[in-house]
Amino acid sequence: MATMIKFKDSDCYPIKFDLFRLIAISDKLVFPMVWHEKYYLKKVIQIDKDSIFILGRNLEEVDWTLSPEDQALILTKHKIDKLIGSKVDNCDFSTCKTEIAKLIGSKLEEDDD
Repeated sequence: MATMIKFKDSDCYPIKFDLFRLIAISDKLVFPMVWHEKYYLKKVIQIDKDSIFILGRNLEEVDWTLSPEDQALILTKHKIDKLIGSKVDNCDFSTCKTEIAKLIGSKLEEDDD
């Protein structure tokens, strides 16, 4: 199952769609959602007689490069994987820091012996 991307309200803007066309060509409208791999649709903000305004954004405008924090987390997970000899799944940054502290502590204890 793919991970759902999420944007803050402040990262989105109103997008106008033809109400009846959107309903006709969409088999399922559940918010938030990625629609046709082109738009992130967060929530409906207004419905007129023939238009719907949805808070969202065009995914083609998104900068998908990783933030420095995400890059550091991936590197940290890789280092832990290498040190413990197994893959770390679903590790948040706090958990990774704890694992590193445990590994450093065990390495220091080994060096003292």
